[in-house]
Amino acid sequence: MTPRKTAKEISDTIIAQLELTLNQTIPLLPKSFIRVLAKVLGGVFVTLYQFAGFILLQMFVKTASNQELTIGGIPITPLKLWGQLVGIFQKDGEQAEYQCSVDVITLGETLPSGTQVVNPDTELLYLTIGDV
Repeated sequence: MTPRKTAKEISDTIIAQLELTLNQTIPLLPKSFIRVLAKVLGGVFVTLYQFAGFILLQMFVKTASNQELTIGGIPITPLKLWGQLVGIFQKDGEQAEYQCSVDVITLGETLPSGTQVVNPDTELLYLTIGDV
């Protein structure tokens, strides 16, 4: 993967290409105009590249943001919208306490507090609240 170019690197490349094409026979005023134009174009290219990269990340569920964004004055959460398209609605988590049974291999061992236990049927994650 090639590293991202900065606005200065892009503007320097534009200036070098224009100078090579015009063989540096341009007067001072158009030369300064070309330098200003190259800096503006460099900034525009970098901005568009970063914007396009962000938009492409939002197009895939695996990389979509779960943070609220405001686009055109409308607050949206890309990951929630992807879920709603297939009938999955994200709700806030609720704290609850349940009792469960765990099969053990070695008797006499202790399951420390804060251990994560996963139910393989539902893939729900449970935390122990005390040593067991």
